Amino acid sequence: MRRLKVLALLCLALMVVLPGVRGGSAEAPRTYVFTGETGPPRDYRAPDPLVPVDPAILPADAPWAPAGEGMKRKVFFNDRLTMVLLRIDRPVKAAEAVTCHYHVHDQATYVMEGKLRVKVGGSTREIGRGGCYIVPSNVPHGIVPLTRRVTILDVFTPTREDFRPASR
Repeated sequence: MRRLKVLALLCLALMVVLPGVRGGSAEAPRTYVFTGETGPPRDYRAPDPLVPVDPAILPADAPWAPAGEGMKRKVFFNDRLTMVLLRIDRPVKAAEAVTCHYHVHDQATYVMEGKLRVKVGGSTREIGRGGCYIVPSNVPHGIVPLTRRVTILDVFTPTREDFRPASR
C-alpha cells in the first residue's frame, strides 16, 4: 500500500514537470497521457502545423524556470524539436518507486550529472553521468533520482508545445 501511495505522489509530481499537451489535428485529436503503465501504439502522424522559430545563439546564462518541487529547467526550441535541461536538487527518498508516464513525443535523454533509476517499457536500470536512454512515442517510462543532484538533457520530437512559453 505504501508503494502505491509513493507511486501516486511521484506521478503527480511528474505531471507538474510534464503537463498535458493541448493540440492535435482537427481531424484526429491527439491525447497526451502522462500517467499509466501502458501506452497506445507509436504515433507516426505528422505533427501539428509547425511554429517557425528564428535561428538563435543563446548565452549560457539563460534563465532557469521552476519545474516542480526541487526542480528547474531551461527549455530551448526549434520548429521540430525541444531541448530541455532539467536539474533536480532534492534529497533522495529511499522508498521512491519508478514513476511511469507516456506521451506522443520521441525522447532521448543524456545524464549530465548524478545517478538515476530509469524505467523504459519493461526494462529498469540505474545509469549515471554519460548514460542515456531512448524512449519511442507512447512507451511508458520514468525516472527516480538516486543522488541529491541530477542534471539531464532531454530532447523531444515533435516539439513540446506544452513547454513553449505562452507568448509566442
